[in-house]
Amino acid sequence: MRRVIARGWIPGLDGTGDLLTFAPNVGRSYVTPEWAWHVDIAFVGTWDMTSTTPANDSGLRPDGSGFPVAKTETQWREMLGAQAYHVLREAGTEPPFVGEYTDTTRAGTYRCRACGAELFRSTTKFDSHCGWPSFYQPQDSDAVVLLQDTSLGQVRTEVRCSACGGHLGHVFDGEGYPTPTDLRYCINSICLELDEDLID
Repeated sequence: MRRVIARGWIPGLDGTGDLLTFAPNVGRSYVTPEWAWHVDIAFVGTWDMTSTTPANDSGLRPDGSGFPVAKTETQWREMLGAQAYHVLREAGTEPPFVGEYTDTTRAGTYRCRACGAELFRSTTKFDSHCGWPSFYQPQDSDAVVLLQDTSLGQVRTEVRCSACGGHLGHVFDGEGYPTPTDLRYCINSICLELDEDLID
């Protein structure tokens, strides 16, 4: 068991280098295929996860066009609440293994918590043991926007909602998961709402 005694930020527990931005995980233990962790001390704060964030990049897509759903940051903050705003608009990351949808297997459509746009289907969700909900593809090719993220001294691919530009997480490839695409869309639970399928 690797013990983490953090005097600042705690490295992400899924091996991606993400940093935790608020931490109700003190005293908890986590086990993934790669690591076993116990968090002794953690600090709460704000950290910009990406080179640009939805709150500071003028609300534009990579091609310069605007997102269809637009609000002021004050409106987003009032609508989303502090934690969801931090992740969706400031590109933060929720702690691993505590999200509402990490282990959910219920059938339905995952929508953006900020704007309600359809993002992922439950049929593409798989158990990656990384601590966050994982999907191997979005609802359709236009559901998300991908941006290069060069923060933290590495190159990653950020995933945003194509309707409102909200930060959702990151997508990783070539990890060897037995999925049709070999992609892992690692998405923060707090960015999602599950619209469950009706059962006759």
